[in-house]
Amino acid sequence: MTVPMSSKNRFFNLMFYTWTLIGVWTFIAAIFLAKDFFDINQFSDEIALNTARAHLNKDASFRLWGSLHGGVYIPVQEDTQPNPYLAHIPERDITTPAGKHLTLMNPEYMLRHLNQTFADLYGVAGHITSLKPLRPENSADAWETKALHAFETGTKEVIEIVRSNNSPPVLRLMQPLLVKKECLKCHGHQGYKLGDIRGGLGVSLPMAPFTKRAQEQIFVHTVAIVFLWILGCLALLFGSERLRRNTTKLALSNIGMQREIEERKRVEMALQKESSFTAAVLDTAGALIMVLNVRGEIIRFNHTCELLSGYHFNEVSGRVFWEIMLPQEEHDQMSQLFAAIDKSPFPAKLERTLITRNQDRRIIDWSNTTFLADDGSVEYIISIGIDITEEKQLHAQLLQSEKLSAVGKLSASIAHEINNPLFGIRNVLERLKEKGSLSVDNLEFTEMAVEECDRIRDLIKDLQNFNRPTSGIMTPVNLHKAIDHILLLSKKQMETKHIEVRKQYTTELGDIMAIADQIKQVLLNLLNNAMESMPNGGPIIISTRKINNQAVISITDSGTGIATNDLNHIFEPFFTTKTAVKGTGLGLSVSYGIIKRHGGEIKVQSETGKGTTFTIIMPIEGKTHE
Repeated sequence: MTVPMSSKNRFFNLMFYTWTLIGVWTFIAAIFLAKDFFDINQFSDEIALNTARAHLNKDASFRLWGSLHGGVYIPVQEDTQPNPYLAHIPERDITTPAGKHLTLMNPEYMLRHLNQTFADLYGVAGHITSLKPLRPENSADAWETKALHAFETGTKEVIEIVRSNNSPPVLRLMQPLLVKKECLKCHGHQGYKLGDIRGGLGVSLPMAPFTKRAQEQIFVHTVAIVFLWILGCLALLFGSERLRRNTTKLALSNIGMQREIEERKRVEMALQKESSFTAAVLDTAGALIMVLNVRGEIIRFNHTCELLSGYHFNEVSGRVFWEIMLPQEEHDQMSQLFAAIDKSPFPAKLERTLITRNQDRRIIDWSNTTFLADDGSVEYIISIGIDITEEKQLHAQLLQSEKLSAVGKLSASIAHEINNPLFGIRNVLERLKEKGSLSVDNLEFTEMAVEECDRIRDLIKDLQNFNRPTSGIMTPVNLHKAIDHILLLSKKQMETKHIEVRKQYTTELGDIMAIADQIKQVLLNLLNNAMESMPNGGPIIISTRKINNQAVISITDSGTGIATNDLNHIFEPFFTTKTAVKGTGLGLSVSYGIIKRHGGEIKVQSETGKGTTFTIIMPIEGKTHE
């Protein structure tokens, strides 16, 4: 039987469109593969950089500890001989009453010996270098020399992944070493002054493990995308072939209306199978896939969307997407985008907060494609989304940790700078009291000034103690003194907010066994939460009592309270009702973990508009659970 020419033309048109779709599908798969390749390599470099900074911070902390103690004395051994570059320091070498010979190991010597001992164990090499080294082995190589010159122009950190043909790539990181008072003991004779750049502290991190891990991830992603690409191509070819056969049958059928109707039914069944096959492919995809019409109504909603949102397709079909799943503050913007859909291009990328059936918030990165009708107008918006909530939360946590670390270092530096002039002022005042022949009134004023100096000194001491890393050691803790210290730190903030603290301490409560700085962290967090819930001021009641060998602390505010729906979630990590600027949702979860590890419990009672009470119950004898 001869095939009509029109059928042949239709067949060739169909094949043209089929190969065009395969080309488009190949292009999309290539884009996804390229994006994965870029993201994985970038993430691998970020992990390597954070690892290098962690090693560098460890070296810096170790060196700072040594500087603050003026170095350490160690037994003279084969690998720890007296440092000839410290010969100008009195008592570089001493002998104990038992006859044991000790030599002074300065911070640089300590760090160098540590890195030489453990470099082979961890594969990370640390190095202190200078343009004017005491020890020739500390001379800077070409890369370090360039970095040291950069520090002199104000650069705070130099980072580079060094690649060469003869060796694997290495991430090099260096930060400047500034001359401090402790440094002048060993380096003052070199002409350095306080604040000068004496050299740099660097670390070399092999990139091979990170590169290997990135290559493994790229291989897995490549296999998955290639598999999806093959499935898509097979589906297009299979559908094209089936459609060609059905079209040919319809063109050749000339045996009556009944045969034509039956043929059409067969074609419809084939198309239905194709649709089911495509739907199956979409539903097995790990990404969220949603199709919207020009009014923003949902007409396609894959299985991944159902699992994440908690809504079944039948519940959302035909309903406006943003009215169901987006927060109220994003409604206007989405409505405006769809209102101008035929006038301006729809954004290819959108990041939106999705509200689930359980009122959980998930951050979704949407990639959007417009599907055009025959007249060129937009008919559908096809959106593919990826849940990046955990990635965002991890990034926020990292930023918050870095910020807290910086604040801790800054407070320690400020405390050091304040203590020196404060000590001088106090000495002058004491001298005036003893030698100044002051009148009674002036003597009273002088004594008041001395007391204020002591109060500033105690406040700085409390601030320094709070910022130090936790020791992890349980010691006797006076809860009343701990609360008073926290209240002292928050006194100015409370006065500004017109907040009055009412203390109701029991006389029966003595010391408890606990990790002091962790308990202060919990108390400060609960007190800050109470103050933030009281924008108009008011009273905060802090009470203590003893029940069955347990210490009970209650903090009651008169603030806005906590909604009933939120009470079951407030101790969950990253859950917060504050804005991103005010909180990351970690404070209460960390406090909950601290109290649990002490063998205690923390409870909350709240009523919207009437205030909140947090109650901490802890064993007095001290019990910890890891």
